[in-house]
Amino acid sequence: MPNFPEGKLRIDDEGALDVIVGVEGDAVFIGFRKPVLWVALEPEYVDNLIASLEKHKQIVLAKRKDRAAS
Repeated sequence: MPNFPEGKLRIDDEGALDVIVGVEGDAVFIGFRKPVLWVALEPEYVDNLIASLEKHKQIVLAKRKDRAAS
């Protein structure tokens, strides 16, 4: 059964979504455990997502820099 931590936002709201941020190859990867048509985020979740994206971006940039120095 879907979980709606902030309440159901729209008729097509399918509830909470697991989002995975990581690094794959030379890119920051954002993964979802199910097909997604839209995402709505509370401001605090936006801040968390931005921080995670920035963290993983820095990992990719450091990998590129290390390769360039080799």
